[in-house]
Amino acid sequence: MISTNLNDPNYQPLISLVSELAPHDGDFNTTIPALSVYRRQAPYDPMPCIYDLSLVLTVQGAKRLMYSDHVFNYMPGQTLLTTVDLPVVSHVTEASLDQPFLGLRIALDTRIIMQLAAELELPQLANNVPMRAVSLAQIDEAMLDAVTRLAKTIHEPVLKPKLAPLILEEITARLLTGPHGPTLRHLVSVDSP
Repeated sequence: MISTNLNDPNYQPLISLVSELAPHDGDFNTTIPALSVYRRQAPYDPMPCIYDLSLVLTVQGAKRLMYSDHVFNYMPGQTLLTTVDLPVVSHVTEASLDQPFLGLRIALDTRIIMQLAAELELPQLANNVPMRAVSLAQIDEAMLDAVTRLAKTIHEPVLKPKLAPLILEEITARLLTGPHGPTLRHLVSVDSP
């Protein structure tokens, strides 16, 4: 697992990339349609929004998401997976001019999830594994590397059309086989709503 220490050298390339792609407060789409980045220089009040099928990574700062009676606080190095369109209340809880909140979102493709779940021949989910719309997990080095490589392809316009889809598939495969796996696999299981 990766530490949540901002001085960890594993984070520095991604912090630099997201800082460059989000040069001021706001939400920014990138030239990779599935990838967007965020910056906030101060905490803000909770606000309602919709989270869809996606993976969110806090790169710097902290954020809180609330839905129903669930509360998720996520810090640097933590990933939040949402599997359904979900009305939530969220807000940045830690951010400053010196260390703004930086985050990124990767939209996931149901088609690719289904294809990879079949190809990977993953074991059946146990009957007692509860269906969850959201899961929170610490990122590992392999996933951090994949996310960083995805963001780096933005600066490789010739290679980006070929590499970005491959890296997105890799990220999806790692999600299916990692800590978020049971949550994501419910999405494609036969009895899933």
